[in-house]
Amino acid sequence: MVNARNQFSDINGPISRVISMEDMRDKFPDRGGEPGCFITFAYRGETPKTLVWDREPCAEVTARFADRAFLEASDNWARLDTAQQNDVTDAPGGEVLYVEGQFTAAIYPLGSNNLTYEVVVSD
Repeated sequence: MVNARNQFSDINGPISRVISMEDMRDKFPDRGGEPGCFITFAYRGETPKTLVWDREPCAEVTARFADRAFLEASDNWARLDTAQQNDVTDAPGGEVLYVEGQFTAAIYPLGSNNLTYEVVVSD
């Protein structure tokens, strides 16, 4: 189920979007009951990708696409090196997946291999 604090849209839409967020306890009940949030997202023009935000249920997690202005306003832009900044500005629509929990935040830009990678921007 998508958390009300998250950006989402029709799965066939022409924008980068968070498609769904599901609590790991619900999606994988045999995982031992450890909390986590299974996030499905897609960059514009790309196939959907998934990631697991460990140790926090979806109710405590915000997932959205963020641009340079958002990252600058939240004092996260300066934490990125030049290559990471370029991956943000070169991303479809100039936006990258931004995930924030109670204890940390990270972005997931597309690298030169067209795979996402994690950059912790706050802890």
